[in-house]
Amino acid sequence: MTAIVGTIAASTAGAIAGTGGADEATVIRRQEPGEISLRLVGQRWAIAPGDPLRLEYEIDGRIEGVVPPTTTTTTSTTTTTTTEPRRTTTTRPGREPVTATTEQQPDPRPSRTDETQSTSLSEPTETTMAVPEGPIADVVVAVHQPIVGLGALTEALDVIPPDVVDVVRLPLSDVLGRATGSDSTSTPMTITVPTTAAIVEDDSLTMGGAGLVPVSVYVSVDGQLAATHTTVVQRVDDLDVAPSIAVAVVAGTGAVGPQADADEVANGRDDLEAMADLGEAVDAPITLSIPPNLAAAAIADDPQLGDRLRSVLAGDEALSLPAYELDPSAVVPVDPARLTSLVADGEDVLDGLLPSTPAQRSAWIVDRPLSQRAAQALRDLGFRLLVIDEAMYTTLPGNIGGYIDATLVIDATIGADATLPALVTSSWATLLDPTRPADDPRSPADRAVRVMAELLTLRDDFDPAMQRAAVLSTPDLGVPDPAVIGLLADFVDESPNLRAVTLSALPGATTSFDVAGETVTVELPVDAGVDLAPRAAAIAETRFGAADVGSMLRSQDPRPSEWSERLDTLLSTALADTEVSAELARIDAEVTAIRDAVIPPTPFTFTLTGRSDELRLRIGNQADVPLRVVVRAVSPKLTFTAENPVVTVAAGELTNVELPVRARSNGTSSVTVQLLTPSGGQVGEPVTLTVHVTALAGLGQVITGGAVLMLLTWWGSHVRRSRLRRRATNGTAPDLAARLDALSPDAAEASGAHSPTDNVLDP
Repeated sequence: MTAIVGTIAASTAGAIAGTGGADEATVIRRQEPGEISLRLVGQRWAIAPGDPLRLEYEIDGRIEGVVPPTTTTTTSTTTTTTTEPRRTTTTRPGREPVTATTEQQPDPRPSRTDETQSTSLSEPTETTMAVPEGPIADVVVAVHQPIVGLGALTEALDVIPPDVVDVVRLPLSDVLGRATGSDSTSTPMTITVPTTAAIVEDDSLTMGGAGLVPVSVYVSVDGQLAATHTTVVQRVDDLDVAPSIAVAVVAGTGAVGPQADADEVANGRDDLEAMADLGEAVDAPITLSIPPNLAAAAIADDPQLGDRLRSVLAGDEALSLPAYELDPSAVVPVDPARLTSLVADGEDVLDGLLPSTPAQRSAWIVDRPLSQRAAQALRDLGFRLLVIDEAMYTTLPGNIGGYIDATLVIDATIGADATLPALVTSSWATLLDPTRPADDPRSPADRAVRVMAELLTLRDDFDPAMQRAAVLSTPDLGVPDPAVIGLLADFVDESPNLRAVTLSALPGATTSFDVAGETVTVELPVDAGVDLAPRAAAIAETRFGAADVGSMLRSQDPRPSEWSERLDTLLSTALADTEVSAELARIDAEVTAIRDAVIPPTPFTFTLTGRSDELRLRIGNQADVPLRVVVRAVSPKLTFTAENPVVTVAAGELTNVELPVRARSNGTSSVTVQLLTPSGGQVGEPVTLTVHVTALAGLGQVITGGAVLMLLTWWGSHVRRSRLRRRATNGTAPDLAARLDALSPDAAEASGAHSPTDNVLDP
C-alpha cells in the first residue's frame, strides 16, 4: 500500500502549488482499506467561524500497541513518560508549513524504564522524536471545497470528495477513547479541531463561507492507509437570512380491518413500541398515523404500552383516521356519510386512548390511488394537505419524474376547478428506513448527514427565498429509524436553516413548485378503488331486515346495535367479498331465527252469536326472550274495534290474544290473521279462519218491510208519470214525455215539472 506520509506530502506540495488537493483525494480514496474501519456515530453539524469541528467515530478492529487498554485493569512494570508535548507539522495550501501542538496522552503500550520519549523542534518544518515500540498511527483530517448541487453531493460522499482546502494531522492515541470491554473490537474516537474562516498560522482548520463542506478523516498505521471516511458539515454565517425549511417527522403503521387478528395486533404493537422508542429518542415534535382500532386492541392487550405512549408522545400530534381501514375512493360513491362518521369515530377512539396527543385533520396520507371525488370529500372534512409517496406520484398524470423538488408543494386536481396541495416524499425516505440491507455500511449518523445535506442542497439549487417543507418518514410512511431521527433532530436544532414542526403546520406555509411560471399539477384519477356497489346493496338489504326484526326485541336487548355495528364494518376494503358474504349470512341467520321463533295461530272455525264478541287467538314464542308482534285481522262480515294491537309474546310460552269484534251481517265468511313486526315486516304466513255469524235475528221481517216500501214507491212514481204524460199531450210541455222516457224512474222523479197539484196522488 502507498505510504500515508508520502500521500500527505504529495498533497501538501501540490496544495502549495495550487494543484494538489484533488490528487491527494484521488490517491487516498483509491487505496485498499486496511483491517480496521471507521463508523461515524455523531458530529457537530453547524459550524460558525471559531466553532470547533467535532467528529465522533467508532474504530472497528484493533491496532495492537496503539489502542488504549480496555476498562479491564492491566498492570505493567514500567511506564513511558513524556518530557514535553508532542508536536506535529501541518502544511496548509497557499502558505508555509506551521506547527500544530497536541498534548500527548500516556502511551498505553508497555515500555522500558530506561527510555523517555522526547520531541524537539529545530525548524518549523521538521519534527524529531524518539519512536516507541509498535506502530505509528495518525489521523489526518482534511477539509474540502464546498459542494453545490445534488450531483456534487453524491460525488463527495460516494465517490471522491472535491479539492482539499486544509488538513491537520493528529496522533491516533490522542483522540482514542477506551474500549467497552476486554474482548471489544470497537474503540471510540473523538476528533475536535478548531476552525477559522481565514488562513492563520495556528492549528485551526480553514473553512470558507457558508455552505456544505465535506470533511474527510484518514487513519494511517506505519505510514499506510488503514481506514477512511467522509462526512459533511454545514458552515454557517450571519449572512444567510433565507427562510428555514419546516421538517415534519411522520411515523405510522398500516391500517387493519375492523377485527384485527392476533398477528395484526402483534405487528401493530411492535410498531407502537417503535413509536415510543422514537418519542424517547427525539425531543422534536412527531406526527403519528395510528389506526384507532389497532391502537385500541394493542393497548388493551398491553396496558403498560398505553402508559408509555401517553408519556413519551405527550404534546405530539396524531392524524385523524377512520376507526378502521376504509378506502375513501371505494366508499364515497356508495355511502359518503360512512367516511364522515368513521373519521369522527376514529378521532373519539384516539382522543380517548391518547388524550395528550390530539387527533388533527391536518393531512391525508395517500398510500393507494385516491379518486377526485374522495379527495373532495376529504377536503370537505377539513383535510388540507395530501402526502404522496414518490412511487405513487410517478403514476399520476402531470408528474415530472425525478425533477420534483420535494420541499415544495404541488397541486392535485380534485375537480373541475379545485385542487388540493400535496407534498411528495423523496429519495431520502430510504435513508430513514430501519430495515436497511445488511450490506449497507452507512451508519445512522451517515444517513442523518445525507438527509440534512440533501435538504439544504435542494434549497440552494433552486430559490433559497421560497418557503419550504419536508416530510421525514420511510418509503411506506412507517416508523423511521429512531437512531437516524434522533441525530437528525439534533442537526435540525443546530442549523439556522431548518426547524422541526408537526404536519399540521405545513399547509399554507409552503411555496408551490413552479415550472415555467406554472405550478406543477398532477391529476388524481376520476375513479379509484374497488366497486362496492353490489356489496353496499347486500348490506342495505340485510340492514333493513335486521332493523325490522330488531323492533320485535326489548329496548335493552343489545343485538340490534350489534347487528348495526357489524354491518357498518362491512364496507371496509380490508375485507374480501367472501368475508362480507359470510358475515351477512350470519346476521341473516340470527335475524331469521328470531322471526321464525313466533308461532302463528292454528286455523280454526268459530261462531259469533252476538253482535259484539271477542276473537280469541293463541300465539307461541320459541325464543328465550319476549317478542313483540302486531296482530292484524280483517273480515268482510266483522269489524275489529282494536286496530292492530301490539302484543308481547312471553318467552317459551303460548300467549292468548283477545280481539274485540262486531258483527256486520249474518252468514259464513273468512277472517285473515296476519302477524307483523312493530316496524311493519311480515312474521310468518297469514292464517285464514272461518267464522259463522248468527247474531242478527228478525232479518226476514226487515227484508219484507223493505220490499213493501219499494212497491209503494214504484206505484206512486208510476201514477205521477201518467199525469205528466197527459199534460204533455195537451201542450203544457211538448218535449217532456220524450225526456221522461229516457230517464230512470228516480231521475224522472227528480227532474220532472211540478204543478201545485203534484203533491196529490191520483189513483
